[in-house]
Amino acid sequence: MFEIFKRLRIRDWEIQLLKNVLKQLPAEFGFLQEQIDVGLLIGIRNDPNVRYRRRFLYETKIFERLKIEKSSTYTITGIRVYDKKSRAQLLYSIYISKGIIDGYSIRGAAKFTIDVGKTDVSWFMKLFPGMEKHISATHRRRSGSI
Repeated sequence: MFEIFKRLRIRDWEIQLLKNVLKQLPAEFGFLQEQIDVGLLIGIRNDPNVRYRRRFLYETKIFERLKIEKSSTYTITGIRVYDKKSRAQLLYSIYISKGIIDGYSIRGAAKFTIDVGKTDVSWFMKLFPGMEKHISATHRRRSGSI
């Protein structure tokens, strides 16, 4: 019953994937790599409110030092990662809150084995809350489905 709140060890591939993706993003996201390097992320769990999303647990002292209270919440999305099982590209998103890496999601397959060396950030977008609806509506208008 309480398994959704159980603390889990971050798997090596999760950190390596995050690092590989962050290296490919523009320099404005360099501060996120620094968070990994200083040991901020100490665990991970499933988000009970959002399907597919995993949320990081933090080293408290480092978190308090790095968080930026007035910083925007946003998602870095549109990133493609290669799944060895399905031999397809899946959608990878990184969630940022208060200037801190909050978590990630991988969508497109229920079970996967990610090749952390095969990532594509050429279509990445920085989305702020509420933008998803606007982008979706714009896409439907352009494709003629509204």
